[in-house]
Amino acid sequence: MRRLAGAALVLGAIVLSSVSARANTFTVEIKNTAYVPADRTIARGDTVSWVNRDNTAHTVTFDDGSFDSSPSCVPLTGVNCLGPGQSSAPHTFNETGTFTYHCRVHNTMTGALTVEAPVTSTTSTTVATTTTSPSSTTTSSSDEPTVTQASLPSPPSTSHVALPKSINNARHEDDMRAWTLAAVAIAGATTIAGIVLVRRGRVPFG
Repeated sequence: MRRLAGAALVLGAIVLSSVSARANTFTVEIKNTAYVPADRTIARGDTVSWVNRDNTAHTVTFDDGSFDSSPSCVPLTGVNCLGPGQSSAPHTFNETGTFTYHCRVHNTMTGALTVEAPVTSTTSTTVATTTTSPSSTTTSSSDEPTVTQASLPSPPSTSHVALPKSINNARHEDDMRAWTLAAVAIAGATTIAGIVLVRRGRVPFG
C-alpha cells in the first residue's frame, strides 16, 4: 500500500434559493357611492373582496369581464345586486396587470387594482471547504508497511539501600538483647531444675 501523503475533501458551494411570497387578503369597501380605496396595488396571488357599506345596492364589474360580484343584477331595480352589508365572493389574482372595474348600478363609480409580481427573497447557504492533510509517521523504502516493536520497560532496581547508622545500631542492640534474654532464661531454668532435684534427694548438694 502506497504511503498516503494527504487527503483533500472539497465540498462545493451549495446555494439554496427559496422564494417566500405569502399571499395576502384585502378588502375594498363601498361607501358614499365610491370604492374605498379606489386604486390599490397588490401582489400576484393576493385575494380581494368587496363589502357594501352603503344603504343602496352596487356591483363590482370588471371592464374585461373577468369578474362580476353580481352577474344577475338588474341595475334599474337593484335586484340581485350587492345589497347593503353584503360582501362579494373573494377573487384571487393570478396574473399581473391593471384591472379596472365599475358599478353597473352607478356608472360613475370606478376603481382599479394593479397586480404586481410578488417580491422574492433569496436565502443562500454556503458550505465552507475543508481540507484535511494527515501527517505520515511511517518511513519505509518499500511498499510494505513497517512494524516497529517498542522496547520493554526495564525492571525496577533491586540494589540495597544503605540504612542510617542509628537504624543499624538499633537492630544490633535488639539482636543482643534477644540473646541475653535467652541466656537468662536458660540459667533460670537450670537453677530451678537443680533445686527441685536437690529437694528430691536425687542430686547430692555440695
